[in-house]
Amino acid sequence: ERFIRFKLRATEDHLAVTCENSTDAMVTIDSKGNISTSKKEPEHHGFGLPVMRQIAQKYGGQFTVACTEGVFSLKVLL
Repeated sequence: ERFIRFKLRATEDHLAVTCENSTDAMVTIDSKGNISTSKKEPEHHGFGLPVMRQIAQKYGGQFTVACTEGVFSLKVLL
């Protein structure tokens, strides 16, 4: 079953964004946070991830990605 889930949480000081989506591709994340995928034509995927990382860095936030048990997740704290 394919899915995409978004969760936003705002407080007086922070904004937390979580995005999870199902995947059947093999995703690897190295120690520097670089992501690679086994999807066909990987050069056509993942464009938004570097932009989200740059935004988090620009505003002193946190950016994390993970892929476990068929779920790719992105978390950004600003």
